[in-house]
Amino acid sequence: MIFRRTDKYGYSRYYGGGGPAFVIKVIVTILVVVALVLGGIALALQRYMVYTANGGHLELPWANSSSVSDDDGNGDNNNDGLLITEEDGDQSTDAAEISADASADNSTDASTSTQPTEEETELVADEPEADASNGAASSGDTSEAADENNDADADTSAESGQDEEQVGFFQRIWNFFANLFATKDNSGDASLTPDEESSAADGSVSAEADASIQDDGEPSEDESTQSEPNEETVTRPEALTGGLLVQHVSIGDVTAGYAEGDLKNVSANGIMLYLKESSGALNYASSLDLSAVFNASCSESKSKTIADTIAELNESDYYTLAYVDCFQDGSAGDSADYQLYDADGDAWYDGEDCTWADPANEEFQNYIVGMVQELAAMGYDEVVLNNAAYPTTGDTDSLSADCYDPDTFEATISVFYAKLAEAVEGTDTIVSVITTTDAITGGANAVTGQTLENMLQLGGRLWVEADTDDAEALSQALTDAGYPDNALGLLVSSLDGDAAYCQMNLD
Repeated sequence: MIFRRTDKYGYSRYYGGGGPAFVIKVIVTILVVVALVLGGIALALQRYMVYTANGGHLELPWANSSSVSDDDGNGDNNNDGLLITEEDGDQSTDAAEISADASADNSTDASTSTQPTEEETELVADEPEADASNGAASSGDTSEAADENNDADADTSAESGQDEEQVGFFQRIWNFFANLFATKDNSGDASLTPDEESSAADGSVSAEADASIQDDGEPSEDESTQSEPNEETVTRPEALTGGLLVQHVSIGDVTAGYAEGDLKNVSANGIMLYLKESSGALNYASSLDLSAVFNASCSESKSKTIADTIAELNESDYYTLAYVDCFQDGSAGDSADYQLYDADGDAWYDGEDCTWADPANEEFQNYIVGMVQELAAMGYDEVVLNNAAYPTTGDTDSLSADCYDPDTFEATISVFYAKLAEAVEGTDTIVSVITTTDAITGGANAVTGQTLENMLQLGGRLWVEADTDDAEALSQALTDAGYPDNALGLLVSSLDGDAAYCQMNLD
C-alpha cells in the first residue's frame, strides 16, 4: 500500500507501507531462536529415550549413575541364571568397614540374592578352568591387583565422603550438557580432556561404590542380618548353562543406545543381534573377499558403534549372540556362481521368496567360516547359524539335480560343520545351529542334511522351535546322544524367567 502526504505548499510525497515494528521483529526472532534450541534439545535427548510396550521414558546419565538402589534392582534381573563364584582372600580393615557400611543400606534380600546355590557351586567346582577360558573378570592376576586397588580406593573414599559424591553428581550434569550435541564415542581414546578425566574419576568412584555394595558376602554362622564382607565376582555365564534368557535387539536400537534398556525391560541376560541377514547384508564391516563382491558390509562407523556396544555389554556380564542367516542369501542368489538354481538354470526361490547359496559351494562355505572367525574375534560368546543346511520350504522339486541331490546332503553338511568347528577351536566362542525337532528325536533330518552326529562336532547349542512341554524329552534325546547338559535352546515368543531351559526370543 502507498501513502501520500501533502505539505503546505501542495507538494506530495509518497511513502511505502512500511513493515512490522522493531519490537515485533525482535519478538519473532527470539521465538524462532527458542524454538530451534528446544528442537535441538529434544533431538539430542532421543539418545536417552528407552521405549517399552507401555510408552517411553528418559534414562538420564546422572540419574542412572547416582541411584544405587536402581542399579541393584536391575542387577537382580540382569543376572538371572548367571554363575556366581567366590574367591577367598584377605581384605584390609578399611575396605571391610566401607563394605559393611554400604551393606547396611541394603535390604537383607538384596544381600542374600547374590549367594550361589549349591548346584551352581558344584558346577563351578567341576569346571575350575571355565572362568579363565571365557575371559571372566575373576582371573587370579586381576583379583590380586583388585585387592591392592580396593585398599587404596577405600582410603580415598573414606576421606572424601559425601562431598565427593556431590561433586561427582554436578560434574555428571556438566558433562551431560557439555556433550549434549556430541556424537557418542565408545572408542576408549587414551587422550582425555580435563573434563573427561574428571568424569572418568567420578565413574571409577561410582563403580567402586557399586562393587562395595554388591560384595555383601554370606551371612555369618549365627545367621545375623549383618553380612560378612567377602569378595565376590559375577562372571559371564558358561557357554552351555541353564538360565540363559536371550532377547533379540534391533540394530537400530543398538546404534541409538537403547540396547541395554531393551534387555532390562524383559529381564534378559543375553542379547542377540542379526549380523548377517537373509538379504546377504552384514551389520558389521567384514574384510572377507566375498563381502566386497556382494557389497555386503555396513559402514565402518556403524560397525564400530555395534562393536563398542557389544564390548560394553560383555563387560556388564551380558551373554552376546551373533545371528547369521547362513545359506539363505539374496546376494548369492544374484550370482550364478553361488546360487541354488532350478531346472531352467534360474535362481531358485524358497517359501519365503528368498534365494539361496548352494550349500555345497566350497567358496561360499569358506565365506561363512571366515565370517564366524571374524565374529569370534569381535568377542561374541556364541554364533547362531540359521538355514545352515539345505532348504525345507518352497518347491524343492523344481531344483536342478545338479545342485540338489539328497544322497549328498549329510556328507556336505558334515564337511561344512567340521570347518566351523576347526575355525573356533581355541577361542571362547561356540557355534550353534537352529535345527528341527525331527533331527533331534529321529537322530537325523534327511531333507536338511543335519544329524545329531554332525551337529555334535560343533560343540554348541541346538536351537529349535518347539513347545515347552517337549523340552524335557528333547533334552533327554540330546543327553542320550552325548551332548552336554543344557545343550537345548528353545525359540520362544516371550521369555519365561522361571523356566530352567535356555530361551531366545527372535521377535
